[in-house]
Amino acid sequence: MAGNDQPIIIKKVVKKGHGGHHGGAWKVAYADFTTSMMAFFMLLWLLNVTPEEKLGGISDYFKNPQPIIGKGKVIPGEDGKMKILDTSPPSESTLEATFETLEDKLREAVENAIAQSGQSDLAEQILIESLPEGIRIQMLDKDNRPMFRSGSATMEPYAHTIIESIGQVIKDMPYKVAITGHTDATPFRTATGYSNWELSSDRANAARKDLEGTGVTFERFSKVIGYSSTVPFKLDDPYHPANRRIGILILRPGGERLPTVNIGSEAFKKDSGAVKNALGQPIKNWAGQEKKVQPEPGQ
Repeated sequence: MAGNDQPIIIKKVVKKGHGGHHGGAWKVAYADFTTSMMAFFMLLWLLNVTPEEKLGGISDYFKNPQPIIGKGKVIPGEDGKMKILDTSPPSESTLEATFETLEDKLREAVENAIAQSGQSDLAEQILIESLPEGIRIQMLDKDNRPMFRSGSATMEPYAHTIIESIGQVIKDMPYKVAITGHTDATPFRTATGYSNWELSSDRANAARKDLEGTGVTFERFSKVIGYSSTVPFKLDDPYHPANRRIGILILRPGGERLPTVNIGSEAFKKDSGAVKNALGQPIKNWAGQEKKVQPEPGQ
């Protein structure tokens, strides 16, 4: 029957692409290839800029590799061969031996700084002492030549020069450093409550900043303390200018475990020549006056 004859339609489904099996794997392979090429060209560039003697040393090392024992790192030697640089910390005996030469180095550096300042009598205001816990440099005030401006932690130029000379000597050494700040007993307090306590602390911190500026790292500072007028240099005259001072103590190995000596004039009770100025000259006391020693009982 003609009315029921309908065309037969055959639908053919065509599957597109092959992504179902390997997806984006080609992208990963391409990325690996690009990275490898980049590393290859980097290697070519390094080979081009490396001196021939170092290339020879590297080649010799891989031809005959040697085991590295202990702490250290391999560096190219002058003859093109590799050598081991020991980076282990120095022994305590080595540190102690090096410390024994430190006082002479400090005196020489301070002497040069004094000469640079053009004020030779400045030496009388700088004391360098060898103590059981280390070497201490004290910078004392004088009536007509203070180390800091009155009532502030602003350092005078010659004081900067002295502290920087100290820093240049100790910046590459491993020894710890303690800094103390001191004032005289003259009452000092501003409207904001700023007193001798804050002033002595700020002056000690100003010395620390100067030493850091020369390369002494902050880990080297064991303490930075302001004592106000509680630890006078002149026990018999708490208002003496010499009581206004900065103390820089370079601690010998193990010295940080000892109590720090802060009263410089104690030495005068026993020996009038025990304390020396920056040039190594014995002084009777800071004011240049004879200090009477009390006789022992029965003498």
